[in-house]
Amino acid sequence: MTAVRYLLVGNAPNPNLAAAKHANAIIQFNACPNAEALAAYHTPYVFVVNTGHATSGRVVEQLRPLRPLLPDATIVLARNPTYYTLKKWILRECGQEHWRAFQISSARACLRDLWRIETLSFLSSLRVDLLMMAKGMPFPYQPSTGLIAYHWLRQRLKPGDSLDVTGFTFEGWEGHPWKIEKTLLKPIYPPGYRDDPSYEKRPDFP
Repeated sequence: MTAVRYLLVGNAPNPNLAAAKHANAIIQFNACPNAEALAAYHTPYVFVVNTGHATSGRVVEQLRPLRPLLPDATIVLARNPTYYTLKKWILRECGQEHWRAFQISSARACLRDLWRIETLSFLSSLRVDLLMMAKGMPFPYQPSTGLIAYHWLRQRLKPGDSLDVTGFTFEGWEGHPWKIEKTLLKPIYPPGYRDDPSYEKRPDFP
């Protein structure tokens, strides 16, 4: 079986995209600001935030015009509706102000005429939340869309596969645990990968 070289591209301005030419599959998320620069490469998945009506709505409107640049992508809704609705109810009952950010948006309805749509499973949402809370994430917080995509990719890596990452600044909405995410998002390479002369070597991330 052929090894897959994944590249997860964040939304930072001017990311280092040198690894794109070696990647078999590039994963982007939300508004995909680097879609034009990556149009020549294969993007099979785009992860999209589907909580918080204002945030999700803005992302959807920015994403829709990019359909020609992402013709074969599958949109993955990053937050399982059942899990996030359950967490929203718990937060609201506890008087936590972050509960509004857990409201499920209409991203599926707005994008299904343009792309195939998948939704992260309840178990996947639970797993990544438990992982983050074990690392110190407060219960009212939620992992960023980029971290969710990273965790999803890690779960599907097979022996010999690799996962590179670029374009993350670890800053933004205060409800994401950026400091914890910075310790977790690191490239994953099989033994001997960096000795492969076809790979353009560069420092480990971050």
